[in-house]
This record gives sequence, C-alpha cells and structure tokens, in this order.
Amino acid sequence: MKQIIHKSQKYPYIDALRGIAVLLVLLVHCSQNVMVYPKWFQYFINNGAKGVQLFYIVSALTLFISFNNNKYECNYYKKFFLKRFFRIAPLFYFAIIWYNFILQPIELTNINEFFRILSGFTFTLGFSPKWINRVTPGSWSIAVETTFYILIPLLFLFVKNLKHAVKLLLFTLFFSLFFNYILINNFNFNSSSVLQEYVYINFVSQMPYFISGIILYFLTIDQNSIFVLTRWEYIKFVVMLLIYEFFHYYLFGYFNITFIVLTGFIYLIYFYQFKIFVNKFICFIGKVSFSIYLMHFTTLFLLSKIRLTKLTEYITLNFFIKYILLFLISLAISYLTYLIIEKNGLKFGKKIINTIDK
Repeated sequence: MKQIIHKSQKYPYIDALRGIAVLLVLLVHCSQNVMVYPKWFQYFINNGAKGVQLFYIVSALTLFISFNNNKYECNYYKKFFLKRFFRIAPLFYFAIIWYNFILQPIELTNINEFFRILSGFTFTLGFSPKWINRVTPGSWSIAVETTFYILIPLLFLFVKNLKHAVKLLLFTLFFSLFFNYILINNFNFNSSSVLQEYVYINFVSQMPYFISGIILYFLTIDQNSIFVLTRWEYIKFVVMLLIYEFFHYYLFGYFNITFIVLTGFIYLIYFYQFKIFVNKFICFIGKVSFSIYLMHFTTLFLLSKIRLTKLTEYITLNFFIKYILLFLISLAISYLTYLIIEKNGLKFGKKIINTIDK
C-alpha cells in the first residue's frame, strides 16, 4: 500500500544518514599529508570518500519526498529554488570569503582568480575542471549538488515510477562511461592532474548516485512502484548492470559498486532504524553536517599549524587521536556557523518565500 506522506512528517533516519556521511568524509580528509598507512587501514580510510555519494543519494531521496508533499502548492517551483538557494548560498558564500580572503588571502588583481571566485558565487564552478574544486576546499560537491537542483523539477515531472527510475539509472551509468572515455582519450588526460580529478568529480560521473536516491524513493515512500517491474525486467536490469561493470572495469581498472552498496545500506537503515546509526547524537551531527563539511577544512588547517598532526609514534593511533580532535573542533565551529549563518539564512529565505503568495 502506498504510504501517505504528511508535510509535518519527520524522518530521523535522513538526518542520521547525513551524520554518517559527514563522519565518513572526515575520515578520508583526516588522513591527508600522511604518506604511509598499513594497506588494510588505508583501504578503510579511503572508503570515507564515499560519504559525499551518500549525501547525494540522501539529497535526491529527500527532494523527491519534498516534491511529492508540495506538488499541488501554488508557485512551488519558484519556492523550491528559493529554498534551495537559501539552504546552500549563505554558508557557501561565507566559506568563499573565509577561505579566499581571510584564512589564506588571495590577490583579485589576477583575472583568473577573479573569475574563479565569481564562478563560486554564480554556482557555475562545476563547468570548469580548473575551478570546480578550487573555489573552496571541497567545493566540487557543492557544484554537483546545485547542478542537480536544476534538473530535479524535470525529473519529478517525468520519472513517475520505479521502471522510469531504473531506466534512467542505466542511462546515466552508461552515459558517464562514454563521457569519461571522451575526457580520457581526447584532452591530454595523462598529463593533466586537473582532468584526472575531474573524471571522478564531474556532475555526469555523480549523476547515478542521485538517480539511486530516486530509486530509493520508489522503494521506500511509494512502495506500489515495486510491482511496476516484472520479473523479466528485473533480470534485464541485473544483466545491464553486469555489462556496465564489465566496461567500467575495462576502462578504469575497477568495479564501481558504490551506488549499489550505499543504496542497500540506506534501504536497511530505512527499514530497521538501527540505534547505533539512528540516534539523537548522530541525528544532531546530521543537522549540522553541511557546516561540518565546509568548516572542517579550517580545523585541518589549524591542526597543521599547531603541529598536532603527529602526536605519537604509532601511525594508526595518531590517526584516531587526530580524527577525534578534527571532529570535536569542527563540531564546535560548525554549530556556531549553523546557528549564526545557516539558520538565519533559512529564516530570511522563508520571509521572502512567504511574500510570493501575498
């Protein structure tokens, strides 16, 4: 039976997933500037990078829930973009100013620097391999997220059930292979570290994660959609996934199963609400996760300056001490930016939105 969603309904597991995602991101960034870890430990740390993709899946899931809740509301599309702008822009604009003019000041007399900063304020940084991850630390994920916002109204309009979402996932998976193959073979890929990074962080490469979030919407919120696909269509879907994995391995040398693992993980969290993951503390971290994501780079900078990156002679123990320090200091800073910048930005945005129907 299709679930009935009320506008006031809250989803604690959504905040918990955001909290888990940002803790994973801290994991991988905490390991920077350390050259040698045991292989098993390095593998464990590197998987923290998947926290960003977890953010994307959760983002698509919540945006589809929001659209479903408000689809009959007057002027909703205009309100949607205003809500998204005031959710992201105040803190991101602050981060641009903080990292480029206060923490490590730059000279805007350089025309390239001027346009780099401008791309951040206009959210066009994602279209340039040189700028996407150099407006602020970690700015590539903001570029990808805001690009998805442009598409979400169209996706909600045309992706009506699980079958549509599955077809779109397959399309984005194979299109990302084609797109990145073109990048690798036509733009001096091997001699450009910027392009090598861009192959991973560009919007096309990340799009399948957003579509995975839409699939989760139909699996969890609109559960009638599960029966839209026949058994034969499920088999065809699995076969196409296997073909995709073969080509991905052939081109890049590894299998891409991250979107499958993360989707499965969220599905389990949704149904079982494990207390180890869905609890007040993790949910609180999730509420301030955007601030933590943008501001933890400040903590990393401070730790490096006060020589707290090498605390003991034991590498793994040193990592965990540094991780705890990174988390606690970042949480304190981020709670302030959440209260002062994020919440006030949302309040101001709400006032503007409330004037639309008057």
